[in-house]
Amino acid sequence: MQLKTDQKVIAGEELLLCPECGFHCIHPICVKVATGKKVVSVDAEGTIITRAPTPETIEAVNRRGARIYLEYCCENGHHGYIILQFRKGNTFVEHEKLPGSDKATLWRD
Repeated sequence: MQLKTDQKVIAGEELLLCPECGFHCIHPICVKVATGKKVVSVDAEGTIITRAPTPETIEAVNRRGARIYLEYCCENGHHGYIILQFRKGNTFVEHEKLPGSDKATLWRD
């Protein structure tokens, strides 16, 4: 997967676009960082550290590196993860589609 960005919507700024439709209005819902031993999740409800096997920690072990998940929804209804997989000095970019979501946007306050 290649990340899509646009520098024309707001002058001097580079915006991340929806991987499915290319729209510039995407909302972060949750950020997860997974290692083989734990996953740290930050969403609108707060921060959670899980020190038990989860799908994310298992995938980090299987891929032999840390994984960063940016869960997003776009204003056209697309929902998914943009995943950064770190392994052996390289960072790979992946995308996973998810079913629709009504989760809250991760705001600054």
